[in-house]
Amino acid sequence: MEPPRNIKEVQSLTERVAALNRFVSKATDKCLPFFKVLKKAQALANFIVEFTPNLGDLDEVNEDKKWVVYVDSSSKLHAGGIGVILKSPEGDKLKYTACLWYQITNNKVEYEALLKGLKLAKSLRAELIVVQGDSQLIMGQVNGICEAKEEWMKKYLSKVKRLIKKFKEASFHQVPKEENMEANALAKVASIEWSMDELDEVQYMPSIDLPEV
Repeated sequence: MEPPRNIKEVQSLTERVAALNRFVSKATDKCLPFFKVLKKAQALANFIVEFTPNLGDLDEVNEDKKWVVYVDSSSKLHAGGIGVILKSPEGDKLKYTACLWYQITNNKVEYEALLKGLKLAKSLRAELIVVQGDSQLIMGQVNGICEAKEEWMKKYLSKVKRLIKKFKEASFHQVPKEENMEANALAKVASIEWSMDELDEVQYMPSIDLPEV
């Protein structure tokens, strides 16, 4: 019998042992030989305890496998820029910049940065991610703390949630601006017209108006 490999398997085995113990406990009132079964059940329980990793250790293993995704944006009069930094579990960084070559508001460009960060993380086959951005509103909406009232916000939020489902685990954190300076610097450069030759991508319309791929 293989030892449990994750929290769900630990919980499943624990429930099975508990059910077996309840059955054996009732059976021993009727028939003495069932005491032998009880001993076997206890042996199985001891096996689980011996070979089950500490849940805290499982959390530490998961932490070691998480990607950190930093997202930020910048908006000018006729264009916007997004900056994304993906940090691998080993500490390697991938930087990405894109110019949104159309008129766009601050909150819309923040959502574009978040969408791009999620898409890039998925393209790198990341399964566990921690997303950090300095927009309190956007992070609040994704976490269900703030309500998306405008129709365009609902569309962006819906698109984000569809992407989230593609990951095993995803958490979103609002951080102070000073803790997101590197992504912010990339976004500012991306919003400047003369830097377009140095960008990774130029986008000419909002993501919510593009067909699903």
